[in-house]
Amino acid sequence: MFHPQIEDHYHETGFDIFYIPLRKERKIYTQCPLCNAIKVEDLYLSTINTVILFNKYPVTKDSKLLVDRKHTETISKDYFNGLYRQIKEDDLIGLYDDVSTMSVPGHVHVELLPRRYLRLGLNDFEFNCGSDFFIYQDYHVPLLVLSRIEYFLFKNIFVKLKKLDLCFNILFLKDRILFHFLRGYPESGVAPRKGLGAKECVGIFSTSDYEKYLSLKDCMKETLINGSYNLKECEEVLRMV
Repeated sequence: MFHPQIEDHYHETGFDIFYIPLRKERKIYTQCPLCNAIKVEDLYLSTINTVILFNKYPVTKDSKLLVDRKHTETISKDYFNGLYRQIKEDDLIGLYDDVSTMSVPGHVHVELLPRRYLRLGLNDFEFNCGSDFFIYQDYHVPLLVLSRIEYFLFKNIFVKLKKLDLCFNILFLKDRILFHFLRGYPESGVAPRKGLGAKECVGIFSTSDYEKYLSLKDCMKETLINGSYNLKECEEVLRMV
């Protein structure tokens, strides 16, 4: 069982996120894998109330969301949907970082690195639920719901979301970026998918135009400077999107 504490020394490199309490205390606990020092930090986004973290590290059974890699039991659909109903008014964050590791649809974990970047990879936790979480079979990547999230950070890219309560995913494929939204975009030609709510369908914005992608990348790469966000540049990028 893990007991939060603050140590005098802390390794800035190589630390692992291993626990985020599912309550609104806005704290995150990080541990150095070398000396086991634990550091308590505030979440860097003030709009975040709750972060669902799926990780390989075992924690107390009170969480019921973090599972060990050897754990094979699948949380039932009814249980997970019930759990989601309890937390959907809070904030959920998920972002894919390494597409090459996503070989098994539905197996995923989320890690939050404070004030650095978000990373999402594979785990033995299986999403087995309904329309709020689903597998987008064309790319073999599940989508995560973002609720009341105004900003998220990917490495040095800062993004402000105009519309809240949408399902959002960024998929990095070589020199292309795909944006997936749980919204209907008539121009995308994507019909509502089976299993989704009647008012929802999957829309795709693709930066398949390489020049547009480069413009997007150039506009966003300097939006994070010493922890200060350039909102004007972010808004310019959003208009492109």
